[in-house]
Amino acid sequence: MDVIDTYVYGVESSERATTPSGYMEKIFESIFSSTSAFSSIMSLDRTVQFPIEPIVSDKIRAIISFFGLSKSDLARILHVSRPSLYAWLKGQSEPGLENMRTIQKLYSLIEPSETGTWSPIFYGYIEKPFGAFKKSLIEALSEPELDEEEIRAMVKEIRQMSQKRAKRLAESEAKSKVILSEESKKKILEDNLLSIYRGA
Repeated sequence: MDVIDTYVYGVESSERATTPSGYMEKIFESIFSSTSAFSSIMSLDRTVQFPIEPIVSDKIRAIISFFGLSKSDLARILHVSRPSLYAWLKGQSEPGLENMRTIQKLYSLIEPSETGTWSPIFYGYIEKPFGAFKKSLIEALSEPELDEEEIRAMVKEIRQMSQKRAKRLAESEAKSKVILSEESKKKILEDNLLSIYRGA
């Protein structure tokens, strides 16, 4: 094979090409050898991967899910109409600079979940003040300057309260089923005895 002498992206090389992609692999290795560890370049037939910033609509959905908000709640927090928020979610339009900053601040407060999803938050706990907090979570998220420490503490406590509530409801439902089952058995026994008595 012929020796290849050329410049590619400002990199000079003079090597024998042993494979169709061998030469360009050298070029790519020299160009990207100092890039972030997030990049992944093995050969030309593999995808170059870089960290991808979530789009606005995904950030909004994550905010709604993490804080247990309704779309109306988030619209009020951002001081926009519901149609505007829906348009952002559908990718039909984008928030202005100020709202984009607020969305980014709220998104930065989201804590990762070990399971990939967050346990549900009972809505009644986010719309009213509770415990030692003088404001509700919705009010805290609506402040011009977000108190990150307070909000994180509120979310943590609300999530714990919601989990305890869900456990109580599950236990109560289980007991109700047991009681109902016992009553059903008693009713069946009474019906059987009545049938025997009538047939005697």
